Amino acid sequence: ITAPDDQTVVITMSKPYFLAEYFLGGLWILPKHIFDKESLTDGYSIAETNDMAKAQSNASMKKFAAWYNTPEVKRDPALNIGSGPYMYDEWKTGESVSIKRNDRWWNAGKDKWNPSYADKVIYKVVNDRSSAVVGVKNGEMDFMEAVPPAKFVEEIDTVATPFLSKATYSMQVYTYVGLNCQNPILSDKNVRRALAHCLDRDALIKQVVRGLATPVNSPVYSDRKEYDKSIAPVAYDPAKAKEILAKAGWSDVNGDGVLDKNINGRLVPFVVSILVNAGNESREAIAVAFSDELRKIGVKLEVRKLEWSVFLENLRTRKFDISIGAWVNDPLPSDPYQIWHSSQIGNKGSNYAGFSSPRADQLMELNRIEFDENKRIAYMQEFQRIVADEQPYIFLWSPQYPAIFNKRLHGVRFSRVRPGYNPTQWWIPASQWKYSQAQ
Repeated sequence: ITAPDDQTVVITMSKPYFLAEYFLGGLWILPKHIFDKESLTDGYSIAETNDMAKAQSNASMKKFAAWYNTPEVKRDPALNIGSGPYMYDEWKTGESVSIKRNDRWWNAGKDKWNPSYADKVIYKVVNDRSSAVVGVKNGEMDFMEAVPPAKFVEEIDTVATPFLSKATYSMQVYTYVGLNCQNPILSDKNVRRALAHCLDRDALIKQVVRGLATPVNSPVYSDRKEYDKSIAPVAYDPAKAKEILAKAGWSDVNGDGVLDKNINGRLVPFVVSILVNAGNESREAIAVAFSDELRKIGVKLEVRKLEWSVFLENLRTRKFDISIGAWVNDPLPSDPYQIWHSSQIGNKGSNYAGFSSPRADQLMELNRIEFDENKRIAYMQEFQRIVADEQPYIFLWSPQYPAIFNKRLHGVRFSRVRPGYNPTQWWIPASQWKYSQAQ
């Protein structure tokens, strides 16, 4: 990476990558004279930041990271700077974060996607989503995403509250149940398949997300050309699950109602736990339903609810048996390397399931350097078949995101680009303003 002048950055890659232009175009350039006055970043390379051992031993990197991650840095307006249409304004702990329009924005009036009509946008913090729904109904907030499906379908009545609009939107997201392939109990793909037969996906779509979802059967988003439609869903079939587990050597040896197996010379009961992030009602409901089904075939599944940061740390360090999560991406051709390549198992990588397949690795590597779309489609479809056979995930669905907003908001549109909506496009007629500029 070189900077031949004050307004130019040149990035030369060591090898080709078919999504290079997209990702390099999304790199934010930050002013070193503000963020690194001690030139600490000169003491290490980008490659070293991806190596946990080198990161831990590099004094400059540790010092910079310790400073950059302090609350003071995150809150300091002088350090929350960028090159977009809005500027950081204020952070009220546990209440709100606000941004104000950047009247010196270099692209003002030229960017039709980010017209930045509003003088100020306030993001309110409401930890309880039921309370957030009430806030929108009462006119305290203008927009809410991720409305609980039950409330969206059953409680929000646009006849009783005619000033509200309801909408659903889709993104490239899939929800899954992840199985730790490196756990001795779950290391057999046949065992993982048996568990998949105990999850009634169709019933969960109706009960948990009130039908606001589309079933998916692979880690490739279903609206992509490379999605393999030939992959069949795993049918809900507890009897089949019991049969598979019996063939895999699991039986109730001591008559306590829980299956057992001799693993490495020790009798091990089939007792595992499932992690969910606390406060996510949908995932909690999935976990409880799954636990109830598994109990019927002699598998004990304990539900553990963890605070979000603790939940993520357990995933990254693979301190879990089973988990419920989701992956989201922008509408791009598939590159599953980050989540599925075996190199991403260690170093707190995103291959939480510990999935490893030499052929799958090879296909992902070929996919990244291939510019022929038809060849990439072939690579990705073979990759999907390998994942389907190994069953590291039980694929659930791609959700529709329920949102509600006050009709005084104009210009509300939805897209597949994260987060699915763009507040810079919203505007409110002057006659409906609640706030005005102070004199």
